[in-house]
Amino acid sequence: MILKIIIAFFPTMIQIVSYEIFYKEITQSKKIDIKFIALFFSIVLGISIISSILVEIPNFGTIISSIFHYICLFIQPLIFYKYFYKREESEPYLIAFLVLSVYLSVETSETFFSVIISSVTGDSFVKQNYEIFYIFINILSLFVILKIVTFFDFYFENYKDKIFKKDVQIITKTFIYIHILLNFSHWFSDIAHLNSFSSMIATIGFIMFLSTLFYLKSTREQHEKAKEIQQKKEEQRQLQLYTNEIVELYNQIRGFRHDYAGMLTSLQIGINSGNIQEVERIFHDVLCQANISLRSD
Repeated sequence: MILKIIIAFFPTMIQIVSYEIFYKEITQSKKIDIKFIALFFSIVLGISIISSILVEIPNFGTIISSIFHYICLFIQPLIFYKYFYKREESEPYLIAFLVLSVYLSVETSETFFSVIISSVTGDSFVKQNYEIFYIFINILSLFVILKIVTFFDFYFENYKDKIFKKDVQIITKTFIYIHILLNFSHWFSDIAHLNSFSSMIATIGFIMFLSTLFYLKSTREQHEKAKEIQQKKEEQRQLQLYTNEIVELYNQIRGFRHDYAGMLTSLQIGINSGNIQEVERIFHDVLCQANISLRSD
């Protein structure tokens, strides 16, 4: 009995750990947040217990339990936001972006792979091997999403700059639409004749999520190129200023050489003629003033 309970909760545990691993990957954090894992597992366990109690309600138990379950799925990102708001020292729009990135990375990939693979294996196979099937799905989606992060160079630190604020806000709104789509996919998956439609929605959601990562990568690369071009322009401007200063200094030196030759000639004439007054005049009026000018420069 205990083994069955452990196996039943094992896919959920993998999913919770997947959130934490993905969070560590995109934030490049080295610590594992045991509190987050414990909190989320408690929430899932609480939802499962309440759902099992609601099922026992006569006549409408199954419907009420399903509604409760889907409402909890829908508000999960809000619980994440509340937790990360205290954990992260960032602006609210960045925390919303981070929360939905972590949540949808796991949810879109798991939903996509589950509907695609179940459409191949058949629903009967999934029902017979539910725990093993979702363990495989969770591990596969975690492996794929980590590869996607590396491929798109998707790291939270890259988008903290104010220059990305507008783009991040646009992507966050898109994430909300994807989240709504995923919930529709979950709802329709319980209706037999809408299974194919549910698979289509899940696929669209996953593709939209990948598209947002591609958009963020291309936007960041454009900003980096623009910054690099601006930096090169600034370097060229500084180089031009330095060149102009060197040219000006060279011209000053040439002028001083010319003046120096004239002073030497005047001194030589004064010395040859024995005109000490002329020599003193040249010394005080020309040489001393030239010395003061050189010191001031």
